[in-house]
Amino acid sequence: MIDEQGNVVPPNTFLPPAKKFHLISRIDTWVINKTFQCLKAHMDELTHLDSIAINISGQPVSDKSFHKYTLNLIKSLSLDCSKVYFKITETEAATQFIESMKAQKIRFSLDNFDSGVSSFGYLKSLPIDFLKIDGQFIKSLI
Repeated sequence: MIDEQGNVVPPNTFLPPAKKFHLISRIDTWVINKTFQCLKAHMDELTHLDSIAINISGQPVSDKSFHKYTLNLIKSLSLDCSKVYFKITETEAATQFIESMKAQKIRFSLDNFDSGVSSFGYLKSLPIDFLKIDGQFIKSLI
């Protein structure tokens, strides 16, 4: 993000207020739109990439209009999403979102496992492809 003086504002400065004031869905929607537009425009030039990761906050994952927007965008662009994976945090509504996106070939990573309300039972029921384990969780194993 660029401020009024043209300075770069780092994500750790603007994301917490965006979450607090429920603006994070708008940011995530913008990021997905820009990323998918770029993928569509440059698909031939991106054949060497294995994957493209997009972080999505917990609020949009629970938002049905976000689901619908993302599906409509994929369909309107006729986008091959096999290189895309969404990095999400745990949320009770994640399963429905994951299943609808997996039908579009999007893969999922559960971000920061065990930094929140996670449990192994919940993890077994979540259809994810990758797992990012919080460093504090495994620190004592080393």
